[in-house]
Amino acid sequence: MAPMRPLFVLIAAGVLAGAAAAANVPRAAHTDAGTKAADATLLRLSDLGSGWTAQEQKGSTVGVNFACTAFNPRQRDLTEIGTASSPNFKVGDIGPFVVQKTSVFRSPAMVRTLWRRAVKPRLADCVAQTLQALGSRGVKVRVTSRSTLGLGAYADRSAAYRVVATLTTKERRLKTFFDVILLASGPKVTQITVSQFQKAPALKWEQGLAGIAARRLGAGGPAA
Repeated sequence: MAPMRPLFVLIAAGVLAGAAAAANVPRAAHTDAGTKAADATLLRLSDLGSGWTAQEQKGSTVGVNFACTAFNPRQRDLTEIGTASSPNFKVGDIGPFVVQKTSVFRSPAMVRTLWRRAVKPRLADCVAQTLQALGSRGVKVRVTSRSTLGLGAYADRSAAYRVVATLTTKERRLKTFFDVILLASGPKVTQITVSQFQKAPALKWEQGLAGIAARRLGAGGPAA
């Protein structure tokens, strides 16, 4: 049986931006303080329990980006002062697989502006496009549903999206659940991508991840 790991490697980055939208990103004016603040928000291997492993990402750190060819809200007038990415976390052969990215902006007002422009139902199209981009890697992708995910209220702002697709390679066909959780507090925005083959990630478990991330953002967990 062919391993599932190569497919996970292709989707683990969880970046919502497509190449065609790469120019529409916030201005980068990164500082040591901004980078440190972003890094402090990230999930750690110890948060996930026994059986989990972590693989460090290679290459430059990319923050949260909300642009793709399907949905391209304006971002270039905003200034990002720090980014951080977690390792790629995994447990078992079918997952879940988890990766987190955080961007810190110059002010909370910029985050409010970004959220107002970008966090809309159409953002699910960008989540779907992340999977559809695997077509260039020889993976046949059939998206069967895209929707918002009823995760609950976390941090100052929160939203979540789910795309369900079938990924087909020469070796196998896999039903894939691809969830993106977005949280914002103050000048920070974080994105947690959770993917799993064959069955959906448990909602209660994803809520636990969101609660940890919300506290790291300084929000203190779920809203009342």
